[in-house]
Amino acid sequence: AVSEFQTSESHEPHQESALPGVNPFTQDVCPGPYGVTEENSVGALNADVLERLSQAVDEQQQSAGRASGQPLVLLTAPRAGYGKTHLLGRMTASGGTHWLILPLAFRMGDEVTRVNVARRGLEALERAETGEEGWSMLREASAGVVATLLRQLIRSGKLPCANPEQALRVLSGPAKEIFSSGGQAHLIGEWLRKHVTQLRKPMAELASRTTGVVTPSEAEIWLQAFIAQGLDGQGAGVAGLRQLATQSEEGCGIVMKLLGLWRPVVVLVDHLDGFYRNAEAGLQIATLLLDLAELDGHPVVLSLNQDVWQATFGHHLPSALEDRLTASRLLLRGLTEEEATELVKLRLNRAGVE
Repeated sequence: AVSEFQTSESHEPHQESALPGVNPFTQDVCPGPYGVTEENSVGALNADVLERLSQAVDEQQQSAGRASGQPLVLLTAPRAGYGKTHLLGRMTASGGTHWLILPLAFRMGDEVTRVNVARRGLEALERAETGEEGWSMLREASAGVVATLLRQLIRSGKLPCANPEQALRVLSGPAKEIFSSGGQAHLIGEWLRKHVTQLRKPMAELASRTTGVVTPSEAEIWLQAFIAQGLDGQGAGVAGLRQLATQSEEGCGIVMKLLGLWRPVVVLVDHLDGFYRNAEAGLQIATLLLDLAELDGHPVVLSLNQDVWQATFGHHLPSALEDRLTASRLLLRGLTEEEATELVKLRLNRAGVE
């Protein structure tokens, strides 16, 4: 195998250490949208689709509560391997502080219900890493909700503050600087921990009034879990959040509304291959997602390969439902020669192969 890397004119002894330790092309599956970065992507690949996808989500958020365009975007590819999940990861990264992506992948045996939307969504956020040790997207979102409520209390004058401008500036910055013990603004986090009992009630009243989906006493229970997760991470507050979100069908809407205090929630549905040729499940999934998008006002991106679309959705749906699903449809294309070359070079460079 080593001789394949040498020319017939070469008389230098081969150096096995010069060969790559890792095959640059073995990682051909993107597990989820979090962790994808633009610097490790081919920028030109489906750039037009990425732009249209991001614009569609932004437009739906801006028109929430009013007559809007298409709340659900259908992203399809001719077959597996065209980079749907990777593209969704680039959308997640490019969204920055615009939205919170809630990945949703039903497992085999899951009932297609709002309860499982909440369960799988929270699990995905808990697993999603942010590049900071012990700092998952669930902790980031939980801390963001708490910081948002504190800012609003300061602005309204209900939370006295010696230097409100400075406090608002810090609370608008990265949440981990406040809630992480090593953060530059960790003193605010320590102050919150010390006064959490007194703060929870006014924060709950504000959350109840803003979202309109929970009473102040209910909101206080939810916030207890959010605060625990934001301050301590790991498993703190997770069991409480999971129980609250899955104890009834209403829990799904509540957790998304509360997370939306920080950033608007975008539901991203991917990896539905396990429902191949299950037309009954396809009808349930289509109905549920359209309800989330149209009734609850949460933008939804549904990602499918063409074979799954045809066998599970497509003509198996009532025509009116199919029209609503396909009204905003984006199709991935294949690689151009230039993009393929850039992709190969990118993989080789990352593996340290000249």
